[in-house]
Amino acid sequence: MRAMPATPDTAVPASDRHADWPAMPSLPRVFVADADQKFTQALAAGGRAVTSLTDDAFGQRGGRIKDRQ
Repeated sequence: MRAMPATPDTAVPASDRHADWPAMPSLPRVFVADADQKFTQALAAGGRAVTSLTDDAFGQRGGRIKDRQ
C-alpha cells in the first residue's frame, strides 16, 4: 500500500514496510524544506537519531529519528 497526503508545504508518504526493514510501530516520511534544521530540532526535543542525515541518490536529504518514549 502507498499513500501520500500533502499540505501546501509538507508531504507525508506512507507505505508497507519491506521484508528487510526493521519492525517498527510506524516510520512516516515527512518532507520539509530544511531537513538539517528539523533534524536538529527533533534531537533537541528528545528524539534519537536512528540514521544520520545523508543525501540520497534522488537528491533528497534526510535521516531517521525515533520519537522519545
